[in-house]
Amino acid sequence: MMAACICIAGCHQSYTHSHEGEAGHKEGHSDEIEFSEESQAQFGIRTETVSAAPFARTIRVGGQVLPSLGDEAVAVAPVSGTIVLSGKITEGSAVSKGSAIAEISTKGLAGGDVIAMAKSAYEIAKTKFERDRELLEDNIVSRNHFEQSELAYEQAKAEYEALVSDRSSGNASVRCPLGGYVKELNITSGEYVEAGTAIATIAQNKTLQLRADLPERYAAELRDIKDATFLSSTGEVFSISGNGGRLVSYSHSVQDGYIPVIFEFPNRSGIIPGAFAEIYLKAAAQNDVISVPVGAVIEEQGIYSVFVKLDEDCFAKREVRTGGSDGIRTEILSGLGEGEEIVSEGAMHIKLASVSSAPAGHNHNH
Repeated sequence: MMAACICIAGCHQSYTHSHEGEAGHKEGHSDEIEFSEESQAQFGIRTETVSAAPFARTIRVGGQVLPSLGDEAVAVAPVSGTIVLSGKITEGSAVSKGSAIAEISTKGLAGGDVIAMAKSAYEIAKTKFERDRELLEDNIVSRNHFEQSELAYEQAKAEYEALVSDRSSGNASVRCPLGGYVKELNITSGEYVEAGTAIATIAQNKTLQLRADLPERYAAELRDIKDATFLSSTGEVFSISGNGGRLVSYSHSVQDGYIPVIFEFPNRSGIIPGAFAEIYLKAAAQNDVISVPVGAVIEEQGIYSVFVKLDEDCFAKREVRTGGSDGIRTEILSGLGEGEEIVSEGAMHIKLASVSSAPAGHNHNH
């Protein structure tokens, strides 16, 4: 189907192209691929002109996205009893500070109904307070006696209301300590829980941390590391500095052969903590480095190539020697020179065209 959409043929069969790479480096020739301008637009083919620019040397490591300190809190059971989740609360549900995510019934417990006892104490304190207020107006009780009665009432009221989410149900409520979303639920409806049991972890995720595990052999390069990029769970390349993040710290001790390097950044892309990440730590930048977008490089059995644009609708595959990568661009050590135009987006379409364009046994002679 694709072959029907793309005008593919060996272009300029008798035409010889000569390409120079870096100084003193001359590449051999490959079959050219014709790819019409209409097809280039249809398949999103983009090009860029090769130029030398600063490029940060990188160290590829593993790591993990973590919540920042203070961005998570645990909602706990205030009393023992049977728990029932509120509404449609699930992991990932959005919640607000102080909202109830579950109710706990204390009816039928061996130690007595805690909520019923709290309610009784509240009602007794309320009755005494209202009576003492009337007596104070008639100067029958002292101001000091009335204030003690008022304090007892306020305390009993606070204790009861802290337990009860809905006075009509008479159940205790498990409330969110902060607004955010439910990161983890530790229980299911109908379970018996003890007072203090962790019910759910609530996360804000306004800021996140990235922990990169730097192998011990790179310890001497720690002071040069200032930035990082990493692949998110969606496959998007995420830059720490490009999103307002910064290096927070690195450990001065080795843990299981690795040195943790910690970055912090605002979570503007909905990244969920906990995921493992492929990380490119950026060290000192070097000037006058030729690099191309990561997607411009095609790998075939350990051989790396890019597609060079020869004219408006003709391309040629060029073998290159690659260096480091920061997850966004790849360093080219040899095979390309400044001023050449290469395919920066859609290289895979050109590759498919190159496979389809040459019949078996067909070769160009240059």
